[in-house]
Amino acid sequence: VAATVTASSLNSITATTPGGSAGAVNVVVTTTAGSSTLISGFTYASPTPPAPSSGGGGGSSSSSAESAPAPVSDEITVTEPPVLSNQVSTPGAFSVVNADGTPVALRAADLTPSGFTIAGSDWGVSGAGALNSTNQTLTPGNVISLQGENLQRLTTVGVYILSEPTLVASAIVTYDNDFTTSFAVPALPAGEHTLQINVVRQGGAVNSLALGFTLAGSDAATPGAPIPDSPTEMANLIVFKAGSATLTKTAKIRLKRMANSLEGNEARGTVTSFVNKRGTAPSTKLAAARTAAVKKYLKSQGLDATVSTNYPSAPTKRMLRSSVVLLSSAINSYTNSAPESVSSLIVRYRSGISPTINGKVRGINFVTADVAQELTLGTSLGLRMYTVDFAEPVSMAIAQRTARQISRSKGVEFAELNLPVSTNITTN
Repeated sequence: VAATVTASSLNSITATTPGGSAGAVNVVVTTTAGSSTLISGFTYASPTPPAPSSGGGGGSSSSSAESAPAPVSDEITVTEPPVLSNQVSTPGAFSVVNADGTPVALRAADLTPSGFTIAGSDWGVSGAGALNSTNQTLTPGNVISLQGENLQRLTTVGVYILSEPTLVASAIVTYDNDFTTSFAVPALPAGEHTLQINVVRQGGAVNSLALGFTLAGSDAATPGAPIPDSPTEMANLIVFKAGSATLTKTAKIRLKRMANSLEGNEARGTVTSFVNKRGTAPSTKLAAARTAAVKKYLKSQGLDATVSTNYPSAPTKRMLRSSVVLLSSAINSYTNSAPESVSSLIVRYRSGISPTINGKVRGINFVTADVAQELTLGTSLGLRMYTVDFAEPVSMAIAQRTARQISRSKGVEFAELNLPVSTNITTN
């Protein structure tokens, strides 16, 4: 049933709803670009209250995004639009402006060995992939992962390549005020281009983030041609209520996104649920129940994956209520036997904290082993989690000690081994 739109802006719509039966209904926004659905985005009261005498029309209401789960990212087609005036002609240069084109004050706008970081006073967007401090020349098929923090929840993110605007990715900011998305660079004319990421900050301010790069000539890829397969690796932090092993709505949304992203792939990974420092039986039993809930839900979403389990001591009270889920389609990077060596760690950094300091991995100043100066920041897994790679595989003992020492940094929430997998998902 159509609603009458009375006002709209770049990131909001005011509409008069028609009458309807009591209960939750979906809200669908349709434009020339397509349509987007907010599941159970509006609820009709029962009975429908009469319009107040001073209220200017019966049935007028606005849907409350706070009461609805965030849509799954692949349902989004309506995004923050491109800003044609915000383009960068120099590869590696940044430009960040607000809705009227005024430059935005930043804490950081840097290329890093693994990607780039753009940070305002209380928000941040980072990228990982081929666009980094050592390379600003991309080729079609290069994959870039993006994540944002402390943005306005339930707003859209639009990712474009300009000068002729080409939508390459979109996302929605979750209830935790963050987003993750990724894209493969399409086959476009060679030359200088702008990567543009348009977001809504908390409070409603629209910002356009631009970063220049060069696109090499396409000697193989053509528009519409399949992009060579590349491994998909992602991570999510699943937070439970204290004492509970029941997945929240937010947790289910995150797990569903992971399952959808790996659909059709033979995925493997790990689920890490934390126990208290004493490793008591009740704490271990609760951690195991949380792991089982994660695995069961992934299986219910059609993900036939091979997943191992870990139960380390929680470094913080928040992590004691959490599970870390790491999944990958790069099955050849895993083995089915106990590892004799470890190639990388998984590190989660605190909100607003850069994973590097002067180009070096944050926390390596606490590492006493010789491997410290050879540690490099690897892949962004989303939600402030990264792999931290050893120059060459090290023993389990060295890897465990390095993880413990990096965890001592105030900017690190946790560090753990990026372990191989060994057991199949079950519903027990």
